[in-house]
Amino acid sequence: MKKHQYLTMGLLLAATILSGQSQRMVILEQFTQASCGPCATWNPTIQNLLNANPDKITAIMYHVSWPGYDPMYNHNTEDVNARVSYYNINSVPHSVLDGNYYSGSPNQWNINTVNARYAVPSPFEVSLFQEVPPSNDRIDLTLLIQATMSISAPNLLAYMAVIEDMTYSSPPGSNGEKFFPNVMKKLLPKKSGAPLPNSFEPGDYVILQSGWQYANVMNPAEISSVTFIQDNDSKEIHQAGNGSSTLFSAPYADDVEITEIHNLAATTCLGILQPQVMIRNNGSNALTSLDIHYKVNDGAEMVYPWTGNLSFLESELVQLDELPFSVQAGNEFQAYTANPNGTADDYPKNDTLYKSFNKAHQLMNTLRVVIITDQLPQETTWEVTNSGGEVIFSGGPYTTPGTIIQEEFDVTEPDCYKFTVYDSGGNGLCCQNGQGAWGVYDNNFEIDKGGMFTHRDSTYFRFGTGTGINDNIKVAGNAVVYPNPFTHETRLDLYLSKKQAVSVELIDALGKSIKTTDFGILSEGGQLLRLDYSGVDKGVYLLQIRTEVETVIKKVFIQ
Repeated sequence: MKKHQYLTMGLLLAATILSGQSQRMVILEQFTQASCGPCATWNPTIQNLLNANPDKITAIMYHVSWPGYDPMYNHNTEDVNARVSYYNINSVPHSVLDGNYYSGSPNQWNINTVNARYAVPSPFEVSLFQEVPPSNDRIDLTLLIQATMSISAPNLLAYMAVIEDMTYSSPPGSNGEKFFPNVMKKLLPKKSGAPLPNSFEPGDYVILQSGWQYANVMNPAEISSVTFIQDNDSKEIHQAGNGSSTLFSAPYADDVEITEIHNLAATTCLGILQPQVMIRNNGSNALTSLDIHYKVNDGAEMVYPWTGNLSFLESELVQLDELPFSVQAGNEFQAYTANPNGTADDYPKNDTLYKSFNKAHQLMNTLRVVIITDQLPQETTWEVTNSGGEVIFSGGPYTTPGTIIQEEFDVTEPDCYKFTVYDSGGNGLCCQNGQGAWGVYDNNFEIDKGGMFTHRDSTYFRFGTGTGINDNIKVAGNAVVYPNPFTHETRLDLYLSKKQAVSVELIDALGKSIKTTDFGILSEGGQLLRLDYSGVDKGVYLLQIRTEVETVIKKVFIQ
């Protein structure tokens, strides 16, 4: 396997940052094929150039599906097709240098082309650390991107590519080639890359981590890695680099980052969070203490004092204390760190992380739960719980792989409900063990769906007020709406046990209040009230009828 080494010592990097420029590494993205005759002609020439200039240019080879058979294309069709589409490639061999510097036939570029691009300074330094566990069945990559010049770009992406030098005993295609270097096996963290900040100043940095379980690998000893930073708008690649088994140095001494927020669903109605944050020590000093501040919207800020011992690049998932809050239509959770090791953070730009979530969907019709089982259906169970944690409905485990299971349930009590799906194997429903999935629907309206998770995934929905607070709130039978369905107006026949205030609120399927009618103080006994909804769109709505005694929920249809 190619051994890529490069110097990343702290003093050298600091000097580079002060100088305001970085030496560029050019990257070739070559589109080729094992049954392409011209590819066999040009590939040796390209490889000779790569071998003679390892400090100037690196490469990734994408094996496409035409003009004939190529098993290497079948090893990862999704990632290959993504890059083919990205550059609009329609013939092979095809060379792309630094994204937009050159794109075309191999006969129109050479070492002079590479030298001209190599002479242009880059705004970034990149260091890619590759680590293979003793099992030798996966690779873990950690990428340090550090700016040495100011740059502003709204759509920067970082890619890490796992590559393999592949040698066949006999030609796998029709062009006679047996040796295929730098074959792309996987793009990390995904085929579309990882988004980067919109702007960088000298000294700003980003650390990204990802890994890949080997699949369709011929010889693990020939696995290596390549990285590149690309402007998704112009397609220009600003910097590239090769993987190394030598870990880079920490940019700063006392530096911690919140990398992820967990246990926070995309929607909720409960008004209580039990958030978790993943902290990572990005500093050279061991991290032993830290304050974690967090809040929702403009609510009260809480502080969690963390203690432990994390070395450089070690992470820990921290369970924060329970946080009550007022649920709004749109909400934002904020967490930030302070006082690492009792001192100021050397790089505060990555201390804060946000996550948005919305008020949960308001159920209007029958709840429908859909489970598509994966290849290990016995690992899958699910449940629906109310705000008190009581299990209302449940299902699984299952026995038949690849089966669509649909169940319907009537929800009658106003409350905030949580749907949770579990996978005892810790690999979700998609995609390691087949294309399984889960979905929760309000009749045919999609509340939420998923499939890619570890041990559990969840979502919320509400019925009635759906606040999780049920004081004197119930669905009663002492109110009749007629006609129903109706076009512009209807009547509410209501019986009151005593003199009291009455108001009626019309709520749409997303829980938005459309119109509230306040009838003031009404006398005891039967009341016939006119409700005018002229101008309201057709659809299914809830009438929330409030009295001093109870809240009555009625489903109505405007046509």
